[in-house]
Parts: sequence; C-alpha cells; structure tokens
Amino acid sequence: RTLLLPALSACYPEAAPLASSLRVLDCFLVRYDATKQASLPTHTDQSLLSFTIALNDPGEYDGGGTWFRGLGRAVDAPAAGHAVLFPGKVEHGGHPITRGVRYIIVLFMGYETNRLSQRPAGYALEAAGDSFPAGSLLKEEL
Repeated sequence: RTLLLPALSACYPEAAPLASSLRVLDCFLVRYDATKQASLPTHTDQSLLSFTIALNDPGEYDGGGTWFRGLGRAVDAPAAGHAVLFPGKVEHGGHPITRGVRYIIVLFMGYETNRLSQRPAGYALEAAGDSFPAGSLLKEEL
C-alpha cells in the first residue's frame, strides 16, 4: 500500500487517481503451452489496471509476452518475478509461444466502490474508464 499503489497512481493518474482505494479484484494463474493453449486473442479487461507477472524466465519458452495493438508488438517481462502493467481498456492479447511453457499470474485492480454505493456491477469501472481514451495510457517502460 505504501509503495506499489502510489507508484501505480503516479504512472496512470487518469486511470487510477485514488491509489489508497485500489484493490485487487481478481487474480489467477495462466499456463500457455506451445502444444495446447499457446495464445489468447486480443481483448480488453474490465479492470482499471491489469498486470501479468512472469513466473518463469523467457528462456524457458519462445515467443510469448503481452501483445499490444497500439504498439504493434509484444512486451514480455525480462525475468521471473517482473511484471507488465497497463490500463485494462488497452487492447492486448497473449502473444503465441512456439516452444515450451509460459506461466503468468494475471491480476486485475480497480475500486471497490460498488459494494458501498449499491450501484449496478461495473458502474465504477465504466465511469472511471470513460475518463481516458483506450490505449492512450500504455507505458512502455518496465
């Protein structure tokens, strides 16, 4: 709360201006396998901020990374334990791997205001998402 959340708010002030109110909304493990599910189609997330945290080193697979339509290329964490983060409305997908297995943790962050306000699910995400154009806040620096 004292380091990561303020840093996120500083990087993405339009997407997440209230660092102290950010919460993990969902978190799960993804396994990309060159012989099975090697990729994920381009999409947007229903989160203010999204993360992919590498659990294994890029030398254990070929290809991979998070592909961003706005960049026209994939960005991969340089080593296990590193993360790629971006606003959820940025179009992205899991770039295909051609050898090996890639493990990541996907993390979605946002505000938990719906529980207190009794507004319909998704209201806070829609309202906050309207404050910046999709793709305008992608940070290439990792």
